[in-house]
Amino acid sequence: MPREVSSIGIDVSERYAKDKRDMDTSIVQQAGSVAALAKVKAAIPSFIPEADALLDTGIKQITWALFGAPHGFFEGQSTLFSSQIAPRLGSHEHLEELCTRIKTLPLPEESADWHKQKERVDLEKQKLHMSSALEILKARDKDLLAIKAAREQYHKG
Repeated sequence: MPREVSSIGIDVSERYAKDKRDMDTSIVQQAGSVAALAKVKAAIPSFIPEADALLDTGIKQITWALFGAPHGFFEGQSTLFSSQIAPRLGSHEHLEELCTRIKTLPLPEESADWHKQKERVDLEKQKLHMSSALEILKARDKDLLAIKAAREQYHKG
């Protein structure tokens, strides 16, 4: 025997209202970002280069769990129009702090020993290379910010 809507009763409407109130709407809102994260990037090599294996710099697999993502997890996921070349190095302030820490690193005292002199020269070269690399990164980040601002201005019309 078919049932009509008028004969169902009020308890069904109450349960619907309770279920709607208890439903987590953030799941539906965040569903759009899942498809972007589930894509397989074709630009990533299918093998791990030896240098990445030795230095452990390879791209890690994204693991999914029942707890929320850590702070900053989604930063740098779409690096095409980001404001940083290497977002995993941290913010612009953090890059500045790294640069000053490298520049102020103490060097070993000068010694008559040939090995210690070579070590001092090597450390000076490493400091110079690291600080210049960070300076270049900061300059390119400023360029990216200018490009991003121009792109946003273009989209505004």
